[in-house]
Amino acid sequence: MKLLLPLFFLFFSIKAEATLSREDYDAMNWQQVENKNGIVVYQAEKEKELRGLIPLRVTTKFNHSLGRILSVIGDPTRKKEWVPYLEQAETVEMIDDNTRVEYTRYASPWPFQDRAFVVRIEGQYNPQSKSILVYMNSVVHPQIPENDKHIRGETYFGRVKLETISSTETDFDMIFVTDFKGNIPVWVINMIQKAWPRKLVERLNRQLAKEDIVVDAKYQ
Repeated sequence: MKLLLPLFFLFFSIKAEATLSREDYDAMNWQQVENKNGIVVYQAEKEKELRGLIPLRVTTKFNHSLGRILSVIGDPTRKKEWVPYLEQAETVEMIDDNTRVEYTRYASPWPFQDRAFVVRIEGQYNPQSKSILVYMNSVVHPQIPENDKHIRGETYFGRVKLETISSTETDFDMIFVTDFKGNIPVWVINMIQKAWPRKLVERLNRQLAKEDIVVDAKYQ
């Protein structure tokens, strides 16, 4: 299965801190802070990163197949229908079937500038468990130099896992630590990000339920 991996994570611009491995983030001291309609949000308050950013995690179960989820996530023409605050998204470079560099821009309320992210997205597919693991990290890319119009945001780690439960059920698990940069105080960033994962999951769930969604043949 060729992974044309998302998009999804378009909003993640990520550079993993050198002192932490990918496994370290899964093993953090996660504390549940919200459980609403099956969407569970966690914080690792005791493991603040860098400027005091709090790592976040969200888990849920989608009543849809992995193929349907990937078809929605992988459709660049409709991402604005479900990704909160997304204004622009484009693929900068396809490195291989499982790895790409993407640019995304998100709207910010006045008087703040929009936030832009350039991310490398790497996916790993396990055909035995029918699961996908996605890691993301910030990159500097010559085709997308920084400019004065938008603040270049950065996330220090991102990981998404989609795992098949049945033909109509899929587990979702996401971890991220994102910095909006600029002059937004860290406590404001932490407050905004606490609400963001639930909004994302709710909107993705509504998108998955639309009758005009077509499951891509490569994901069937």
